[in-house]
Amino acid sequence: MSVRRVVTGQKPDGTSVFVTDAEVPSVSPLLLGGTEIWELWGDDAVPQLPTDGTPPEAHMFFPAPNGYRVGMWTIPPTGHVASEVDLDEGIAEADRLVPGVTDAVTDKQGQHVTDTIDLQYVLEGTVTLGLDSGEEKDIPAGSLIVQNGTNHQWLNRHETEWVKILSIFVGAERKKAEP
Repeated sequence: MSVRRVVTGQKPDGTSVFVTDAEVPSVSPLLLGGTEIWELWGDDAVPQLPTDGTPPEAHMFFPAPNGYRVGMWTIPPTGHVASEVDLDEGIAEADRLVPGVTDAVTDKQGQHVTDTIDLQYVLEGTVTLGLDSGEEKDIPAGSLIVQNGTNHQWLNRHETEWVKILSIFVGAERKKAEP
């Protein structure tokens, strides 16, 4: 599947223009078992306007405080057969394709936590959101999930149906736990 990104900007005289109109390639790290990821736009700083439409700086997959990311991703069905991958090679490939994504992982089942507020809109399928408390909730297409920096995992329990999610990540600062 292709994703088209249309970007606007302003000329020095303040006139609004279309800057780019192009497909955004996806990546599919073997370690993620068939998940496809589109990194659509993002910045590591608070946006400043006007802008000429030049892509902002976004160095890691998840944003720093005051930064943001917009992306889309899929979760394969249980019937999808993933390619086998050497763990060390898979981690290296994932870190090259989506820098920092493996840093968030907290266990072997895919639980992860980030210092972000994640606005996840389910476009297709039904995703199961699991929390480290053991709670789970099935969330169908048409639903918005507000993920507030908690330890969680995403599951697709359907045999043949893919899940597709539009994501907006807003960088946040995590308060230190009081002793």
